Amino acid sequence: MVESNPRLSRRSLLAGCLAWGLLRPLESLAIGPLNQFRIARLRFPGDRRIRPHALSTLASEVRLQTSVNVSPEIPQIQLHSGELFHHPLLFWIGDRRFRRLSPTAAGRLKTWLEAGGTLVIDNVGDAGPSPDFDSTLRAQLKSLFPRIPLRKIPADHVLYRSFYRVDYPAGRRIDRPWFEALELDGRLAVIYSTNDITGAWSRDPNGGKWSMDVQPGGRRQRQVAINLGINLVEYTLCQDYKDDQVHLDHLLRKRNWKIRPRNGSVHSNGLDQD
Repeated sequence: MVESNPRLSRRSLLAGCLAWGLLRPLESLAIGPLNQFRIARLRFPGDRRIRPHALSTLASEVRLQTSVNVSPEIPQIQLHSGELFHHPLLFWIGDRRFRRLSPTAAGRLKTWLEAGGTLVIDNVGDAGPSPDFDSTLRAQLKSLFPRIPLRKIPADHVLYRSFYRVDYPAGRRIDRPWFEALELDGRLAVIYSTNDITGAWSRDPNGGKWSMDVQPGGRRQRQVAINLGINLVEYTLCQDYKDDQVHLDHLLRKRNWKIRPRNGSVHSNGLDQD
């Protein structure tokens, strides 16, 4: 069963936001590793360890190019883990049909998404997007949110300019010049790519040479993919707030985790929305 009516207090929300990577000027407000944002990977029993170093590359690029204090460690999170709600951004990387989630796991994923989590899904089939992964993914999302379909993200969406201006969502390839998303409460909760963006971020185990060629645009296309990854992190942290500095008060409001219990009412962290 899904945990009944979990709540996030103002104090726990503040601690969570600090853990999710507030900027370096705010480091003194946190203790130890809680002041670092952690990019995490969603794992399932029996899935393959594909693109194992891609998210480490993204974390490194975010550290180098932005003010966000990102941990170099990439946690591997399963849906039953007590760490799930410590991570507002998860990546799901798939290339084949997967077993449908159990009711308990599906309920936890739905609760996490409704509470404010952002799930980025990358379809990374070798010769193109995997049709088996695509079909099982769409069926899984439909079972979670039967009335909310995946839709194309419009080209003028803030995601494409949350840090860098990105004209198209390139990855290791450009199978479709768009992302799709499942939108909850006006934000992109699930972002779906079929362009193998993690393939464009993949390096060898020592962090040296790139592991995979990028076609057709080569180095320039790879940089677009990296910029897009940075935008995904910035969007998760700030959503539609774009400015040179991220203010704590505003971030707490925009990163407002909400828990929707079974009776349909909404519990928030107690902060008013803008």
